[in-house]
Amino acid sequence: MLLLADRNFAGHELWGMVTATGSDMLWRIKNLVFPAVEILPDGSFLSSIMPTPAENLRHGIARDHGRSLGRTPHGHLVRIIEYVEYTVTIKTADGRTRTEPFRLVTTLLDHE
Repeated sequence: MLLLADRNFAGHELWGMVTATGSDMLWRIKNLVFPAVEILPDGSFLSSIMPTPAENLRHGIARDHGRSLGRTPHGHLVRIIEYVEYTVTIKTADGRTRTEPFRLVTTLLDHE
């Protein structure tokens, strides 16, 4: 089984509950920081959905400053797929628009 979901649903606890059923997942996600654990040949990469937003933020800030926290992020192992050439245009509440790349997170770790 493959569960598809749109953004605003991906989170450590919900991810764990769904994977416990044995289902694979493919979810569109917000433009969150996911530290790359391994870059795959197709340009996607392995990362983790971390248990807390604070831990995710610490890794993101370290990456932005070219540093590592010296440990592999723990959490649910996932594959992040970014489609730079495919974007989503969003209209904000104040009427402005912004464009962001289409990002997917999945339990399907094999790039082939």
